[in-house]
Amino acid sequence: MIVSTKDDMVRLEGRLLKNHWATIRAAANHDYATFYEQEIRQRESSAYPPFRRMGNLMVECEDPLEAEKAVALLHRIVREQIDVLAFKGMEILGPSPATLRRLRRKYRWNLAVLSKSAKRVNTLTRAVRVLFEEQVPAGRVQLKVDLDPYGIY
Repeated sequence: MIVSTKDDMVRLEGRLLKNHWATIRAAANHDYATFYEQEIRQRESSAYPPFRRMGNLMVECEDPLEAEKAVALLHRIVREQIDVLAFKGMEILGPSPATLRRLRRKYRWNLAVLSKSAKRVNTLTRAVRVLFEEQVPAGRVQLKVDLDPYGIY
């Protein structure tokens, strides 16, 4: 059962969730000012860009099992590099299948890192890319890095 509690919160089966209907409604009505106000408030409360820096790492591969193994390796490398670089306070989101899980015959997985420092996100993603490419056969698996992405698909 869904019960509205406030403008931006909804209760679903006992759990309190963010309600994005106001943002969606504003976008559908081309109400830029309301859309921006709602979106920026949600981003601030969730500590998403522009209030924190984000790096999205996407693994793509034609073989679904190989893609899953590659993203598991990527996750391990990210965790290790955060420790090696002593970047305390960085948050890892994922890994999780991309919103568009399969696109152009490639299976896709996302892993995101969040930090207050753009420099740390850049340093981490560069180090991770080098280590990942050393350990994964060239050509079959692709790693795409997007800093402060507009969307994660």
